[in-house]
Amino acid sequence: MKITKQQLYNIIKEEFAAVLEQDPQAMMVRGAKGAGRDQISVEKIRIAPDGSFKARLTSAALEKSMRVAGKLDHNSTVLLQQAGALQAPKELTGAAKEMMEIVKRIKSNYEGEEAGMPPAVEQLAKLVRSSDFEGLKGSITDIWNGLLKWHQRSGAKLQHKTTTSFNTLNTLLRKQTG
Repeated sequence: MKITKQQLYNIIKEEFAAVLEQDPQAMMVRGAKGAGRDQISVEKIRIAPDGSFKARLTSAALEKSMRVAGKLDHNSTVLLQQAGALQAPKELTGAAKEMMEIVKRIKSNYEGEEAGMPPAVEQLAKLVRSSDFEGLKGSITDIWNGLLKWHQRSGAKLQHKTTTSFNTLNTLLRKQTG
């Protein structure tokens, strides 16, 4: 199945419309500056294999460009993967799959947090997803320190479950890399 640039553009445009309808800042801008009838242009867009995207939008109604992020719906992601425009996520096996389960447990501790997801946890997930165990082993201490600094800055309490999950991950990593 092939996809044209116009079809890709339409999919992205639909996704932006959905994101902007849910975003309070975008609703305020539309209400104050033309009730959403202004043309919006996409300057840059990056779509990850999991369907999450980041983009920069411009419009005559906006004083400066606005950054938006979101996630494509499942159908759009599958369509882009089938067309070869988006790489299908790698299937994790063995130790990487076990490590990703631990990372998911860590991530679940931050769902609903006012301060959001710590960048260190996202970095951890990215390294586990890539199965780069040596890279992970070399940076696990920095990731942990980054997580601790995030907690200090945000004022959010570090949960015991996060610490034990991180230690379990570190032990598994040490066994895997020897």
